Amino acid sequence: MSKKHTPIDDGCGSGLLSSAAFAGELELPCLHRPDMIKPNIILPFSMRNKRRDASKFLLLREPDVDFDDILRRPKSYVQKMRNCAGVITLEPVLLETSNYTAQLAYTYRSRELALALQHEGINVIPHVCWGEERSYAANAPYDNFAFLGLPPRSILAIGAYGDYTAEPKLYHLRHGLANMLNDLSPAVILIFGKIPDEILSEFKHLTRFLPFPDWGTVTSVPQLRPA
Repeated sequence: MSKKHTPIDDGCGSGLLSSAAFAGELELPCLHRPDMIKPNIILPFSMRNKRRDASKFLLLREPDVDFDDILRRPKSYVQKMRNCAGVITLEPVLLETSNYTAQLAYTYRSRELALALQHEGINVIPHVCWGEERSYAANAPYDNFAFLGLPPRSILAIGAYGDYTAEPKLYHLRHGLANMLNDLSPAVILIFGKIPDEILSEFKHLTRFLPFPDWGTVTSVPQLRPA
């Protein structure tokens, strides 16, 4: 019987991080600064062959079979990713109700995959995510781990999926974004989904927001363009 390779089989990817730098007490892998290329077309990874365009970016978010295999064998997909301008890496799913250890594990896995792709010469835009205060607040037990290891003054991506017009989601979105801007000073933030206009107006003097539709709401067009 054949057995699937899983992340824990190789010590959670420790071999990929042999030459990495680490940030904070949690020692999250530090990512390199991506090329300052603002995406014009973004394709979900499973639709990477739908458009032959070297300027496209690939989005690693959707739950599909190809994406699942990337987590197990990232180097097997490097050549496919070299035919594009870059990759927006795995979004760690951090919910306000998530267990703290699970939040840390998702964040580590996202950083690990991004660093593995960067080591192969892929241009990677980090996908940033935070949950409740322990993931983003400066006085949190491990110093806002959601931002540890991410490159400052660069281009980053965030997702706003679901209803962010009500509390507590609105509170965490506003305060988490404020802390991210304070810690990382990103030049450009790609937004997937819908962030309330009141929040964009509050922070627009600190960065450039480049909104894209949530891929889950797009069914007829196999690419995302700035909204």
